[in-house]
Amino acid sequence: MRSRYTACTLGALDYLIQTHDPVTRHQVDYADMGRFIAQAKWQRLEIHTTEAGLADDSFGRVEFSAHYTEEGAPEVLREDSMFRRLEGEGDRWVYVGHADPG
Repeated sequence: MRSRYTACTLGALDYLIQTHDPVTRHQVDYADMGRFIAQAKWQRLEIHTTEAGLADDSFGRVEFSAHYTEEGAPEVLREDSMFRRLEGEGDRWVYVGHADPG
């Protein structure tokens, strides 16, 4: 999660695409995301809760707030995100999408 936030602060859209689960990647408008991360002035990342996501886990969950300003106005992107380990690809973690609220 922290690496994806850092990618936003650096405008590294390629990294965000690369670390998105190939199964759900098609659901994202990366051109729109690129415009958003380019115009946002990122301030800080606040992790609220985590669930699983350790060495022996296949899935993980992170609830966070990403603080930024846009056109001088303070904003907060709050999200409850799911991640999964891609087995056979160096066991790297990828972003799946928003956690199911139910």
